[in-house]
Amino acid sequence: MLLGLGYDLPDPPPSGVASAVYLGNPAEKPEPPHVSEPTNLVQTIRGSGRAIDFYGGKLRIERVEVFDGAVEIHWDVTPDLDIWQAFPVESAELEADLEEVADEWAVEEFRKKATQRMTWLLRNSDLADDAGTSYRTAGSSRRGSWNVVAGSHADGHVVFRPPPTTGARRLKWTWLSTTLEIPLR
Repeated sequence: MLLGLGYDLPDPPPSGVASAVYLGNPAEKPEPPHVSEPTNLVQTIRGSGRAIDFYGGKLRIERVEVFDGAVEIHWDVTPDLDIWQAFPVESAELEADLEEVADEWAVEEFRKKATQRMTWLLRNSDLADDAGTSYRTAGSSRRGSWNVVAGSHADGHVVFRPPPTTGARRLKWTWLSTTLEIPLR
């Protein structure tokens, strides 16, 4: 269909990567914006090793990597946090709604969908510093696992742009209602 409309077919994306097709006037197709990737590692800050209580698990910062274009915070939670503790209002609202549902299959489906939605909300976190830099989230990843010995575990990272300014001495990372301070020097 795209060929019939005069559009070139894009190369197929690699597995696990989404692709978009520009559907405007081909003669007016804008150039894609240039996004600079954080390629030059400027500083690695090791985590303190201190773990704090975090919704049924223990949160710890593994390391912070400062690049020339971004800052990445690498974290882990063991055992993985309890999603229902992390979002008590949403959990209570769901349970109130489910009191009216008689079908057990439907109850489990609603709980599964709520868990997926709340897990998606875990991507939201904020970064600030003592120099007043305005950061924006530029990406994140989270993966969870379970095994007989360790139980549940989650780890991941979040990327913020821009990198800290030269005047910044401390970062403040806020995830859900927990704020951790990270010394830069």
